[in-house]
Amino acid sequence: MKTFILSCIIITMATWASAEDSLSWVDQQIAAIKPKRSGISDAKISEITSPIRYKKIDVKELEKSDGVTSALANIALPAPVKPLKVTAIFNKSALIDGQWLKVNSSIRGYKVRRINSDNVLLQSNNKKLKLFIKEKNDNIKIKIN
Repeated sequence: MKTFILSCIIITMATWASAEDSLSWVDQQIAAIKPKRSGISDAKISEITSPIRYKKIDVKELEKSDGVTSALANIALPAPVKPLKVTAIFNKSALIDGQWLKVNSSIRGYKVRRINSDNVLLQSNNKKLKLFIKEKNDNIKIKIN
């Protein structure tokens, strides 16, 4: 029985070796028809600093070139708006962006609908916004006698 298993292993290994040799011609054929590829040299790659190029638009140059103020020059970008942030919740009030608010109070077009122990629900038309307190502070302890 041992000789049978040993002979099967030897035959299997010989088959794999012959199969590997018989498939080497496929690799040669593919290499023969594959087009040569020329890439960018390492020196050229090291010269590239950023794939994005920015061009500063000079409004005065635009006015001189075509005599008309470009529409791009008149675009005013809005100031970025900081997101609303709940800092504290105490009793039935919430400190949002430095303002103590209660239910039905308004801030930035939102109305306070509900104040829970760890979040505040705001609503504007059909848009709802739920603000959470990010960190709980266990250092503050309130005792009620």
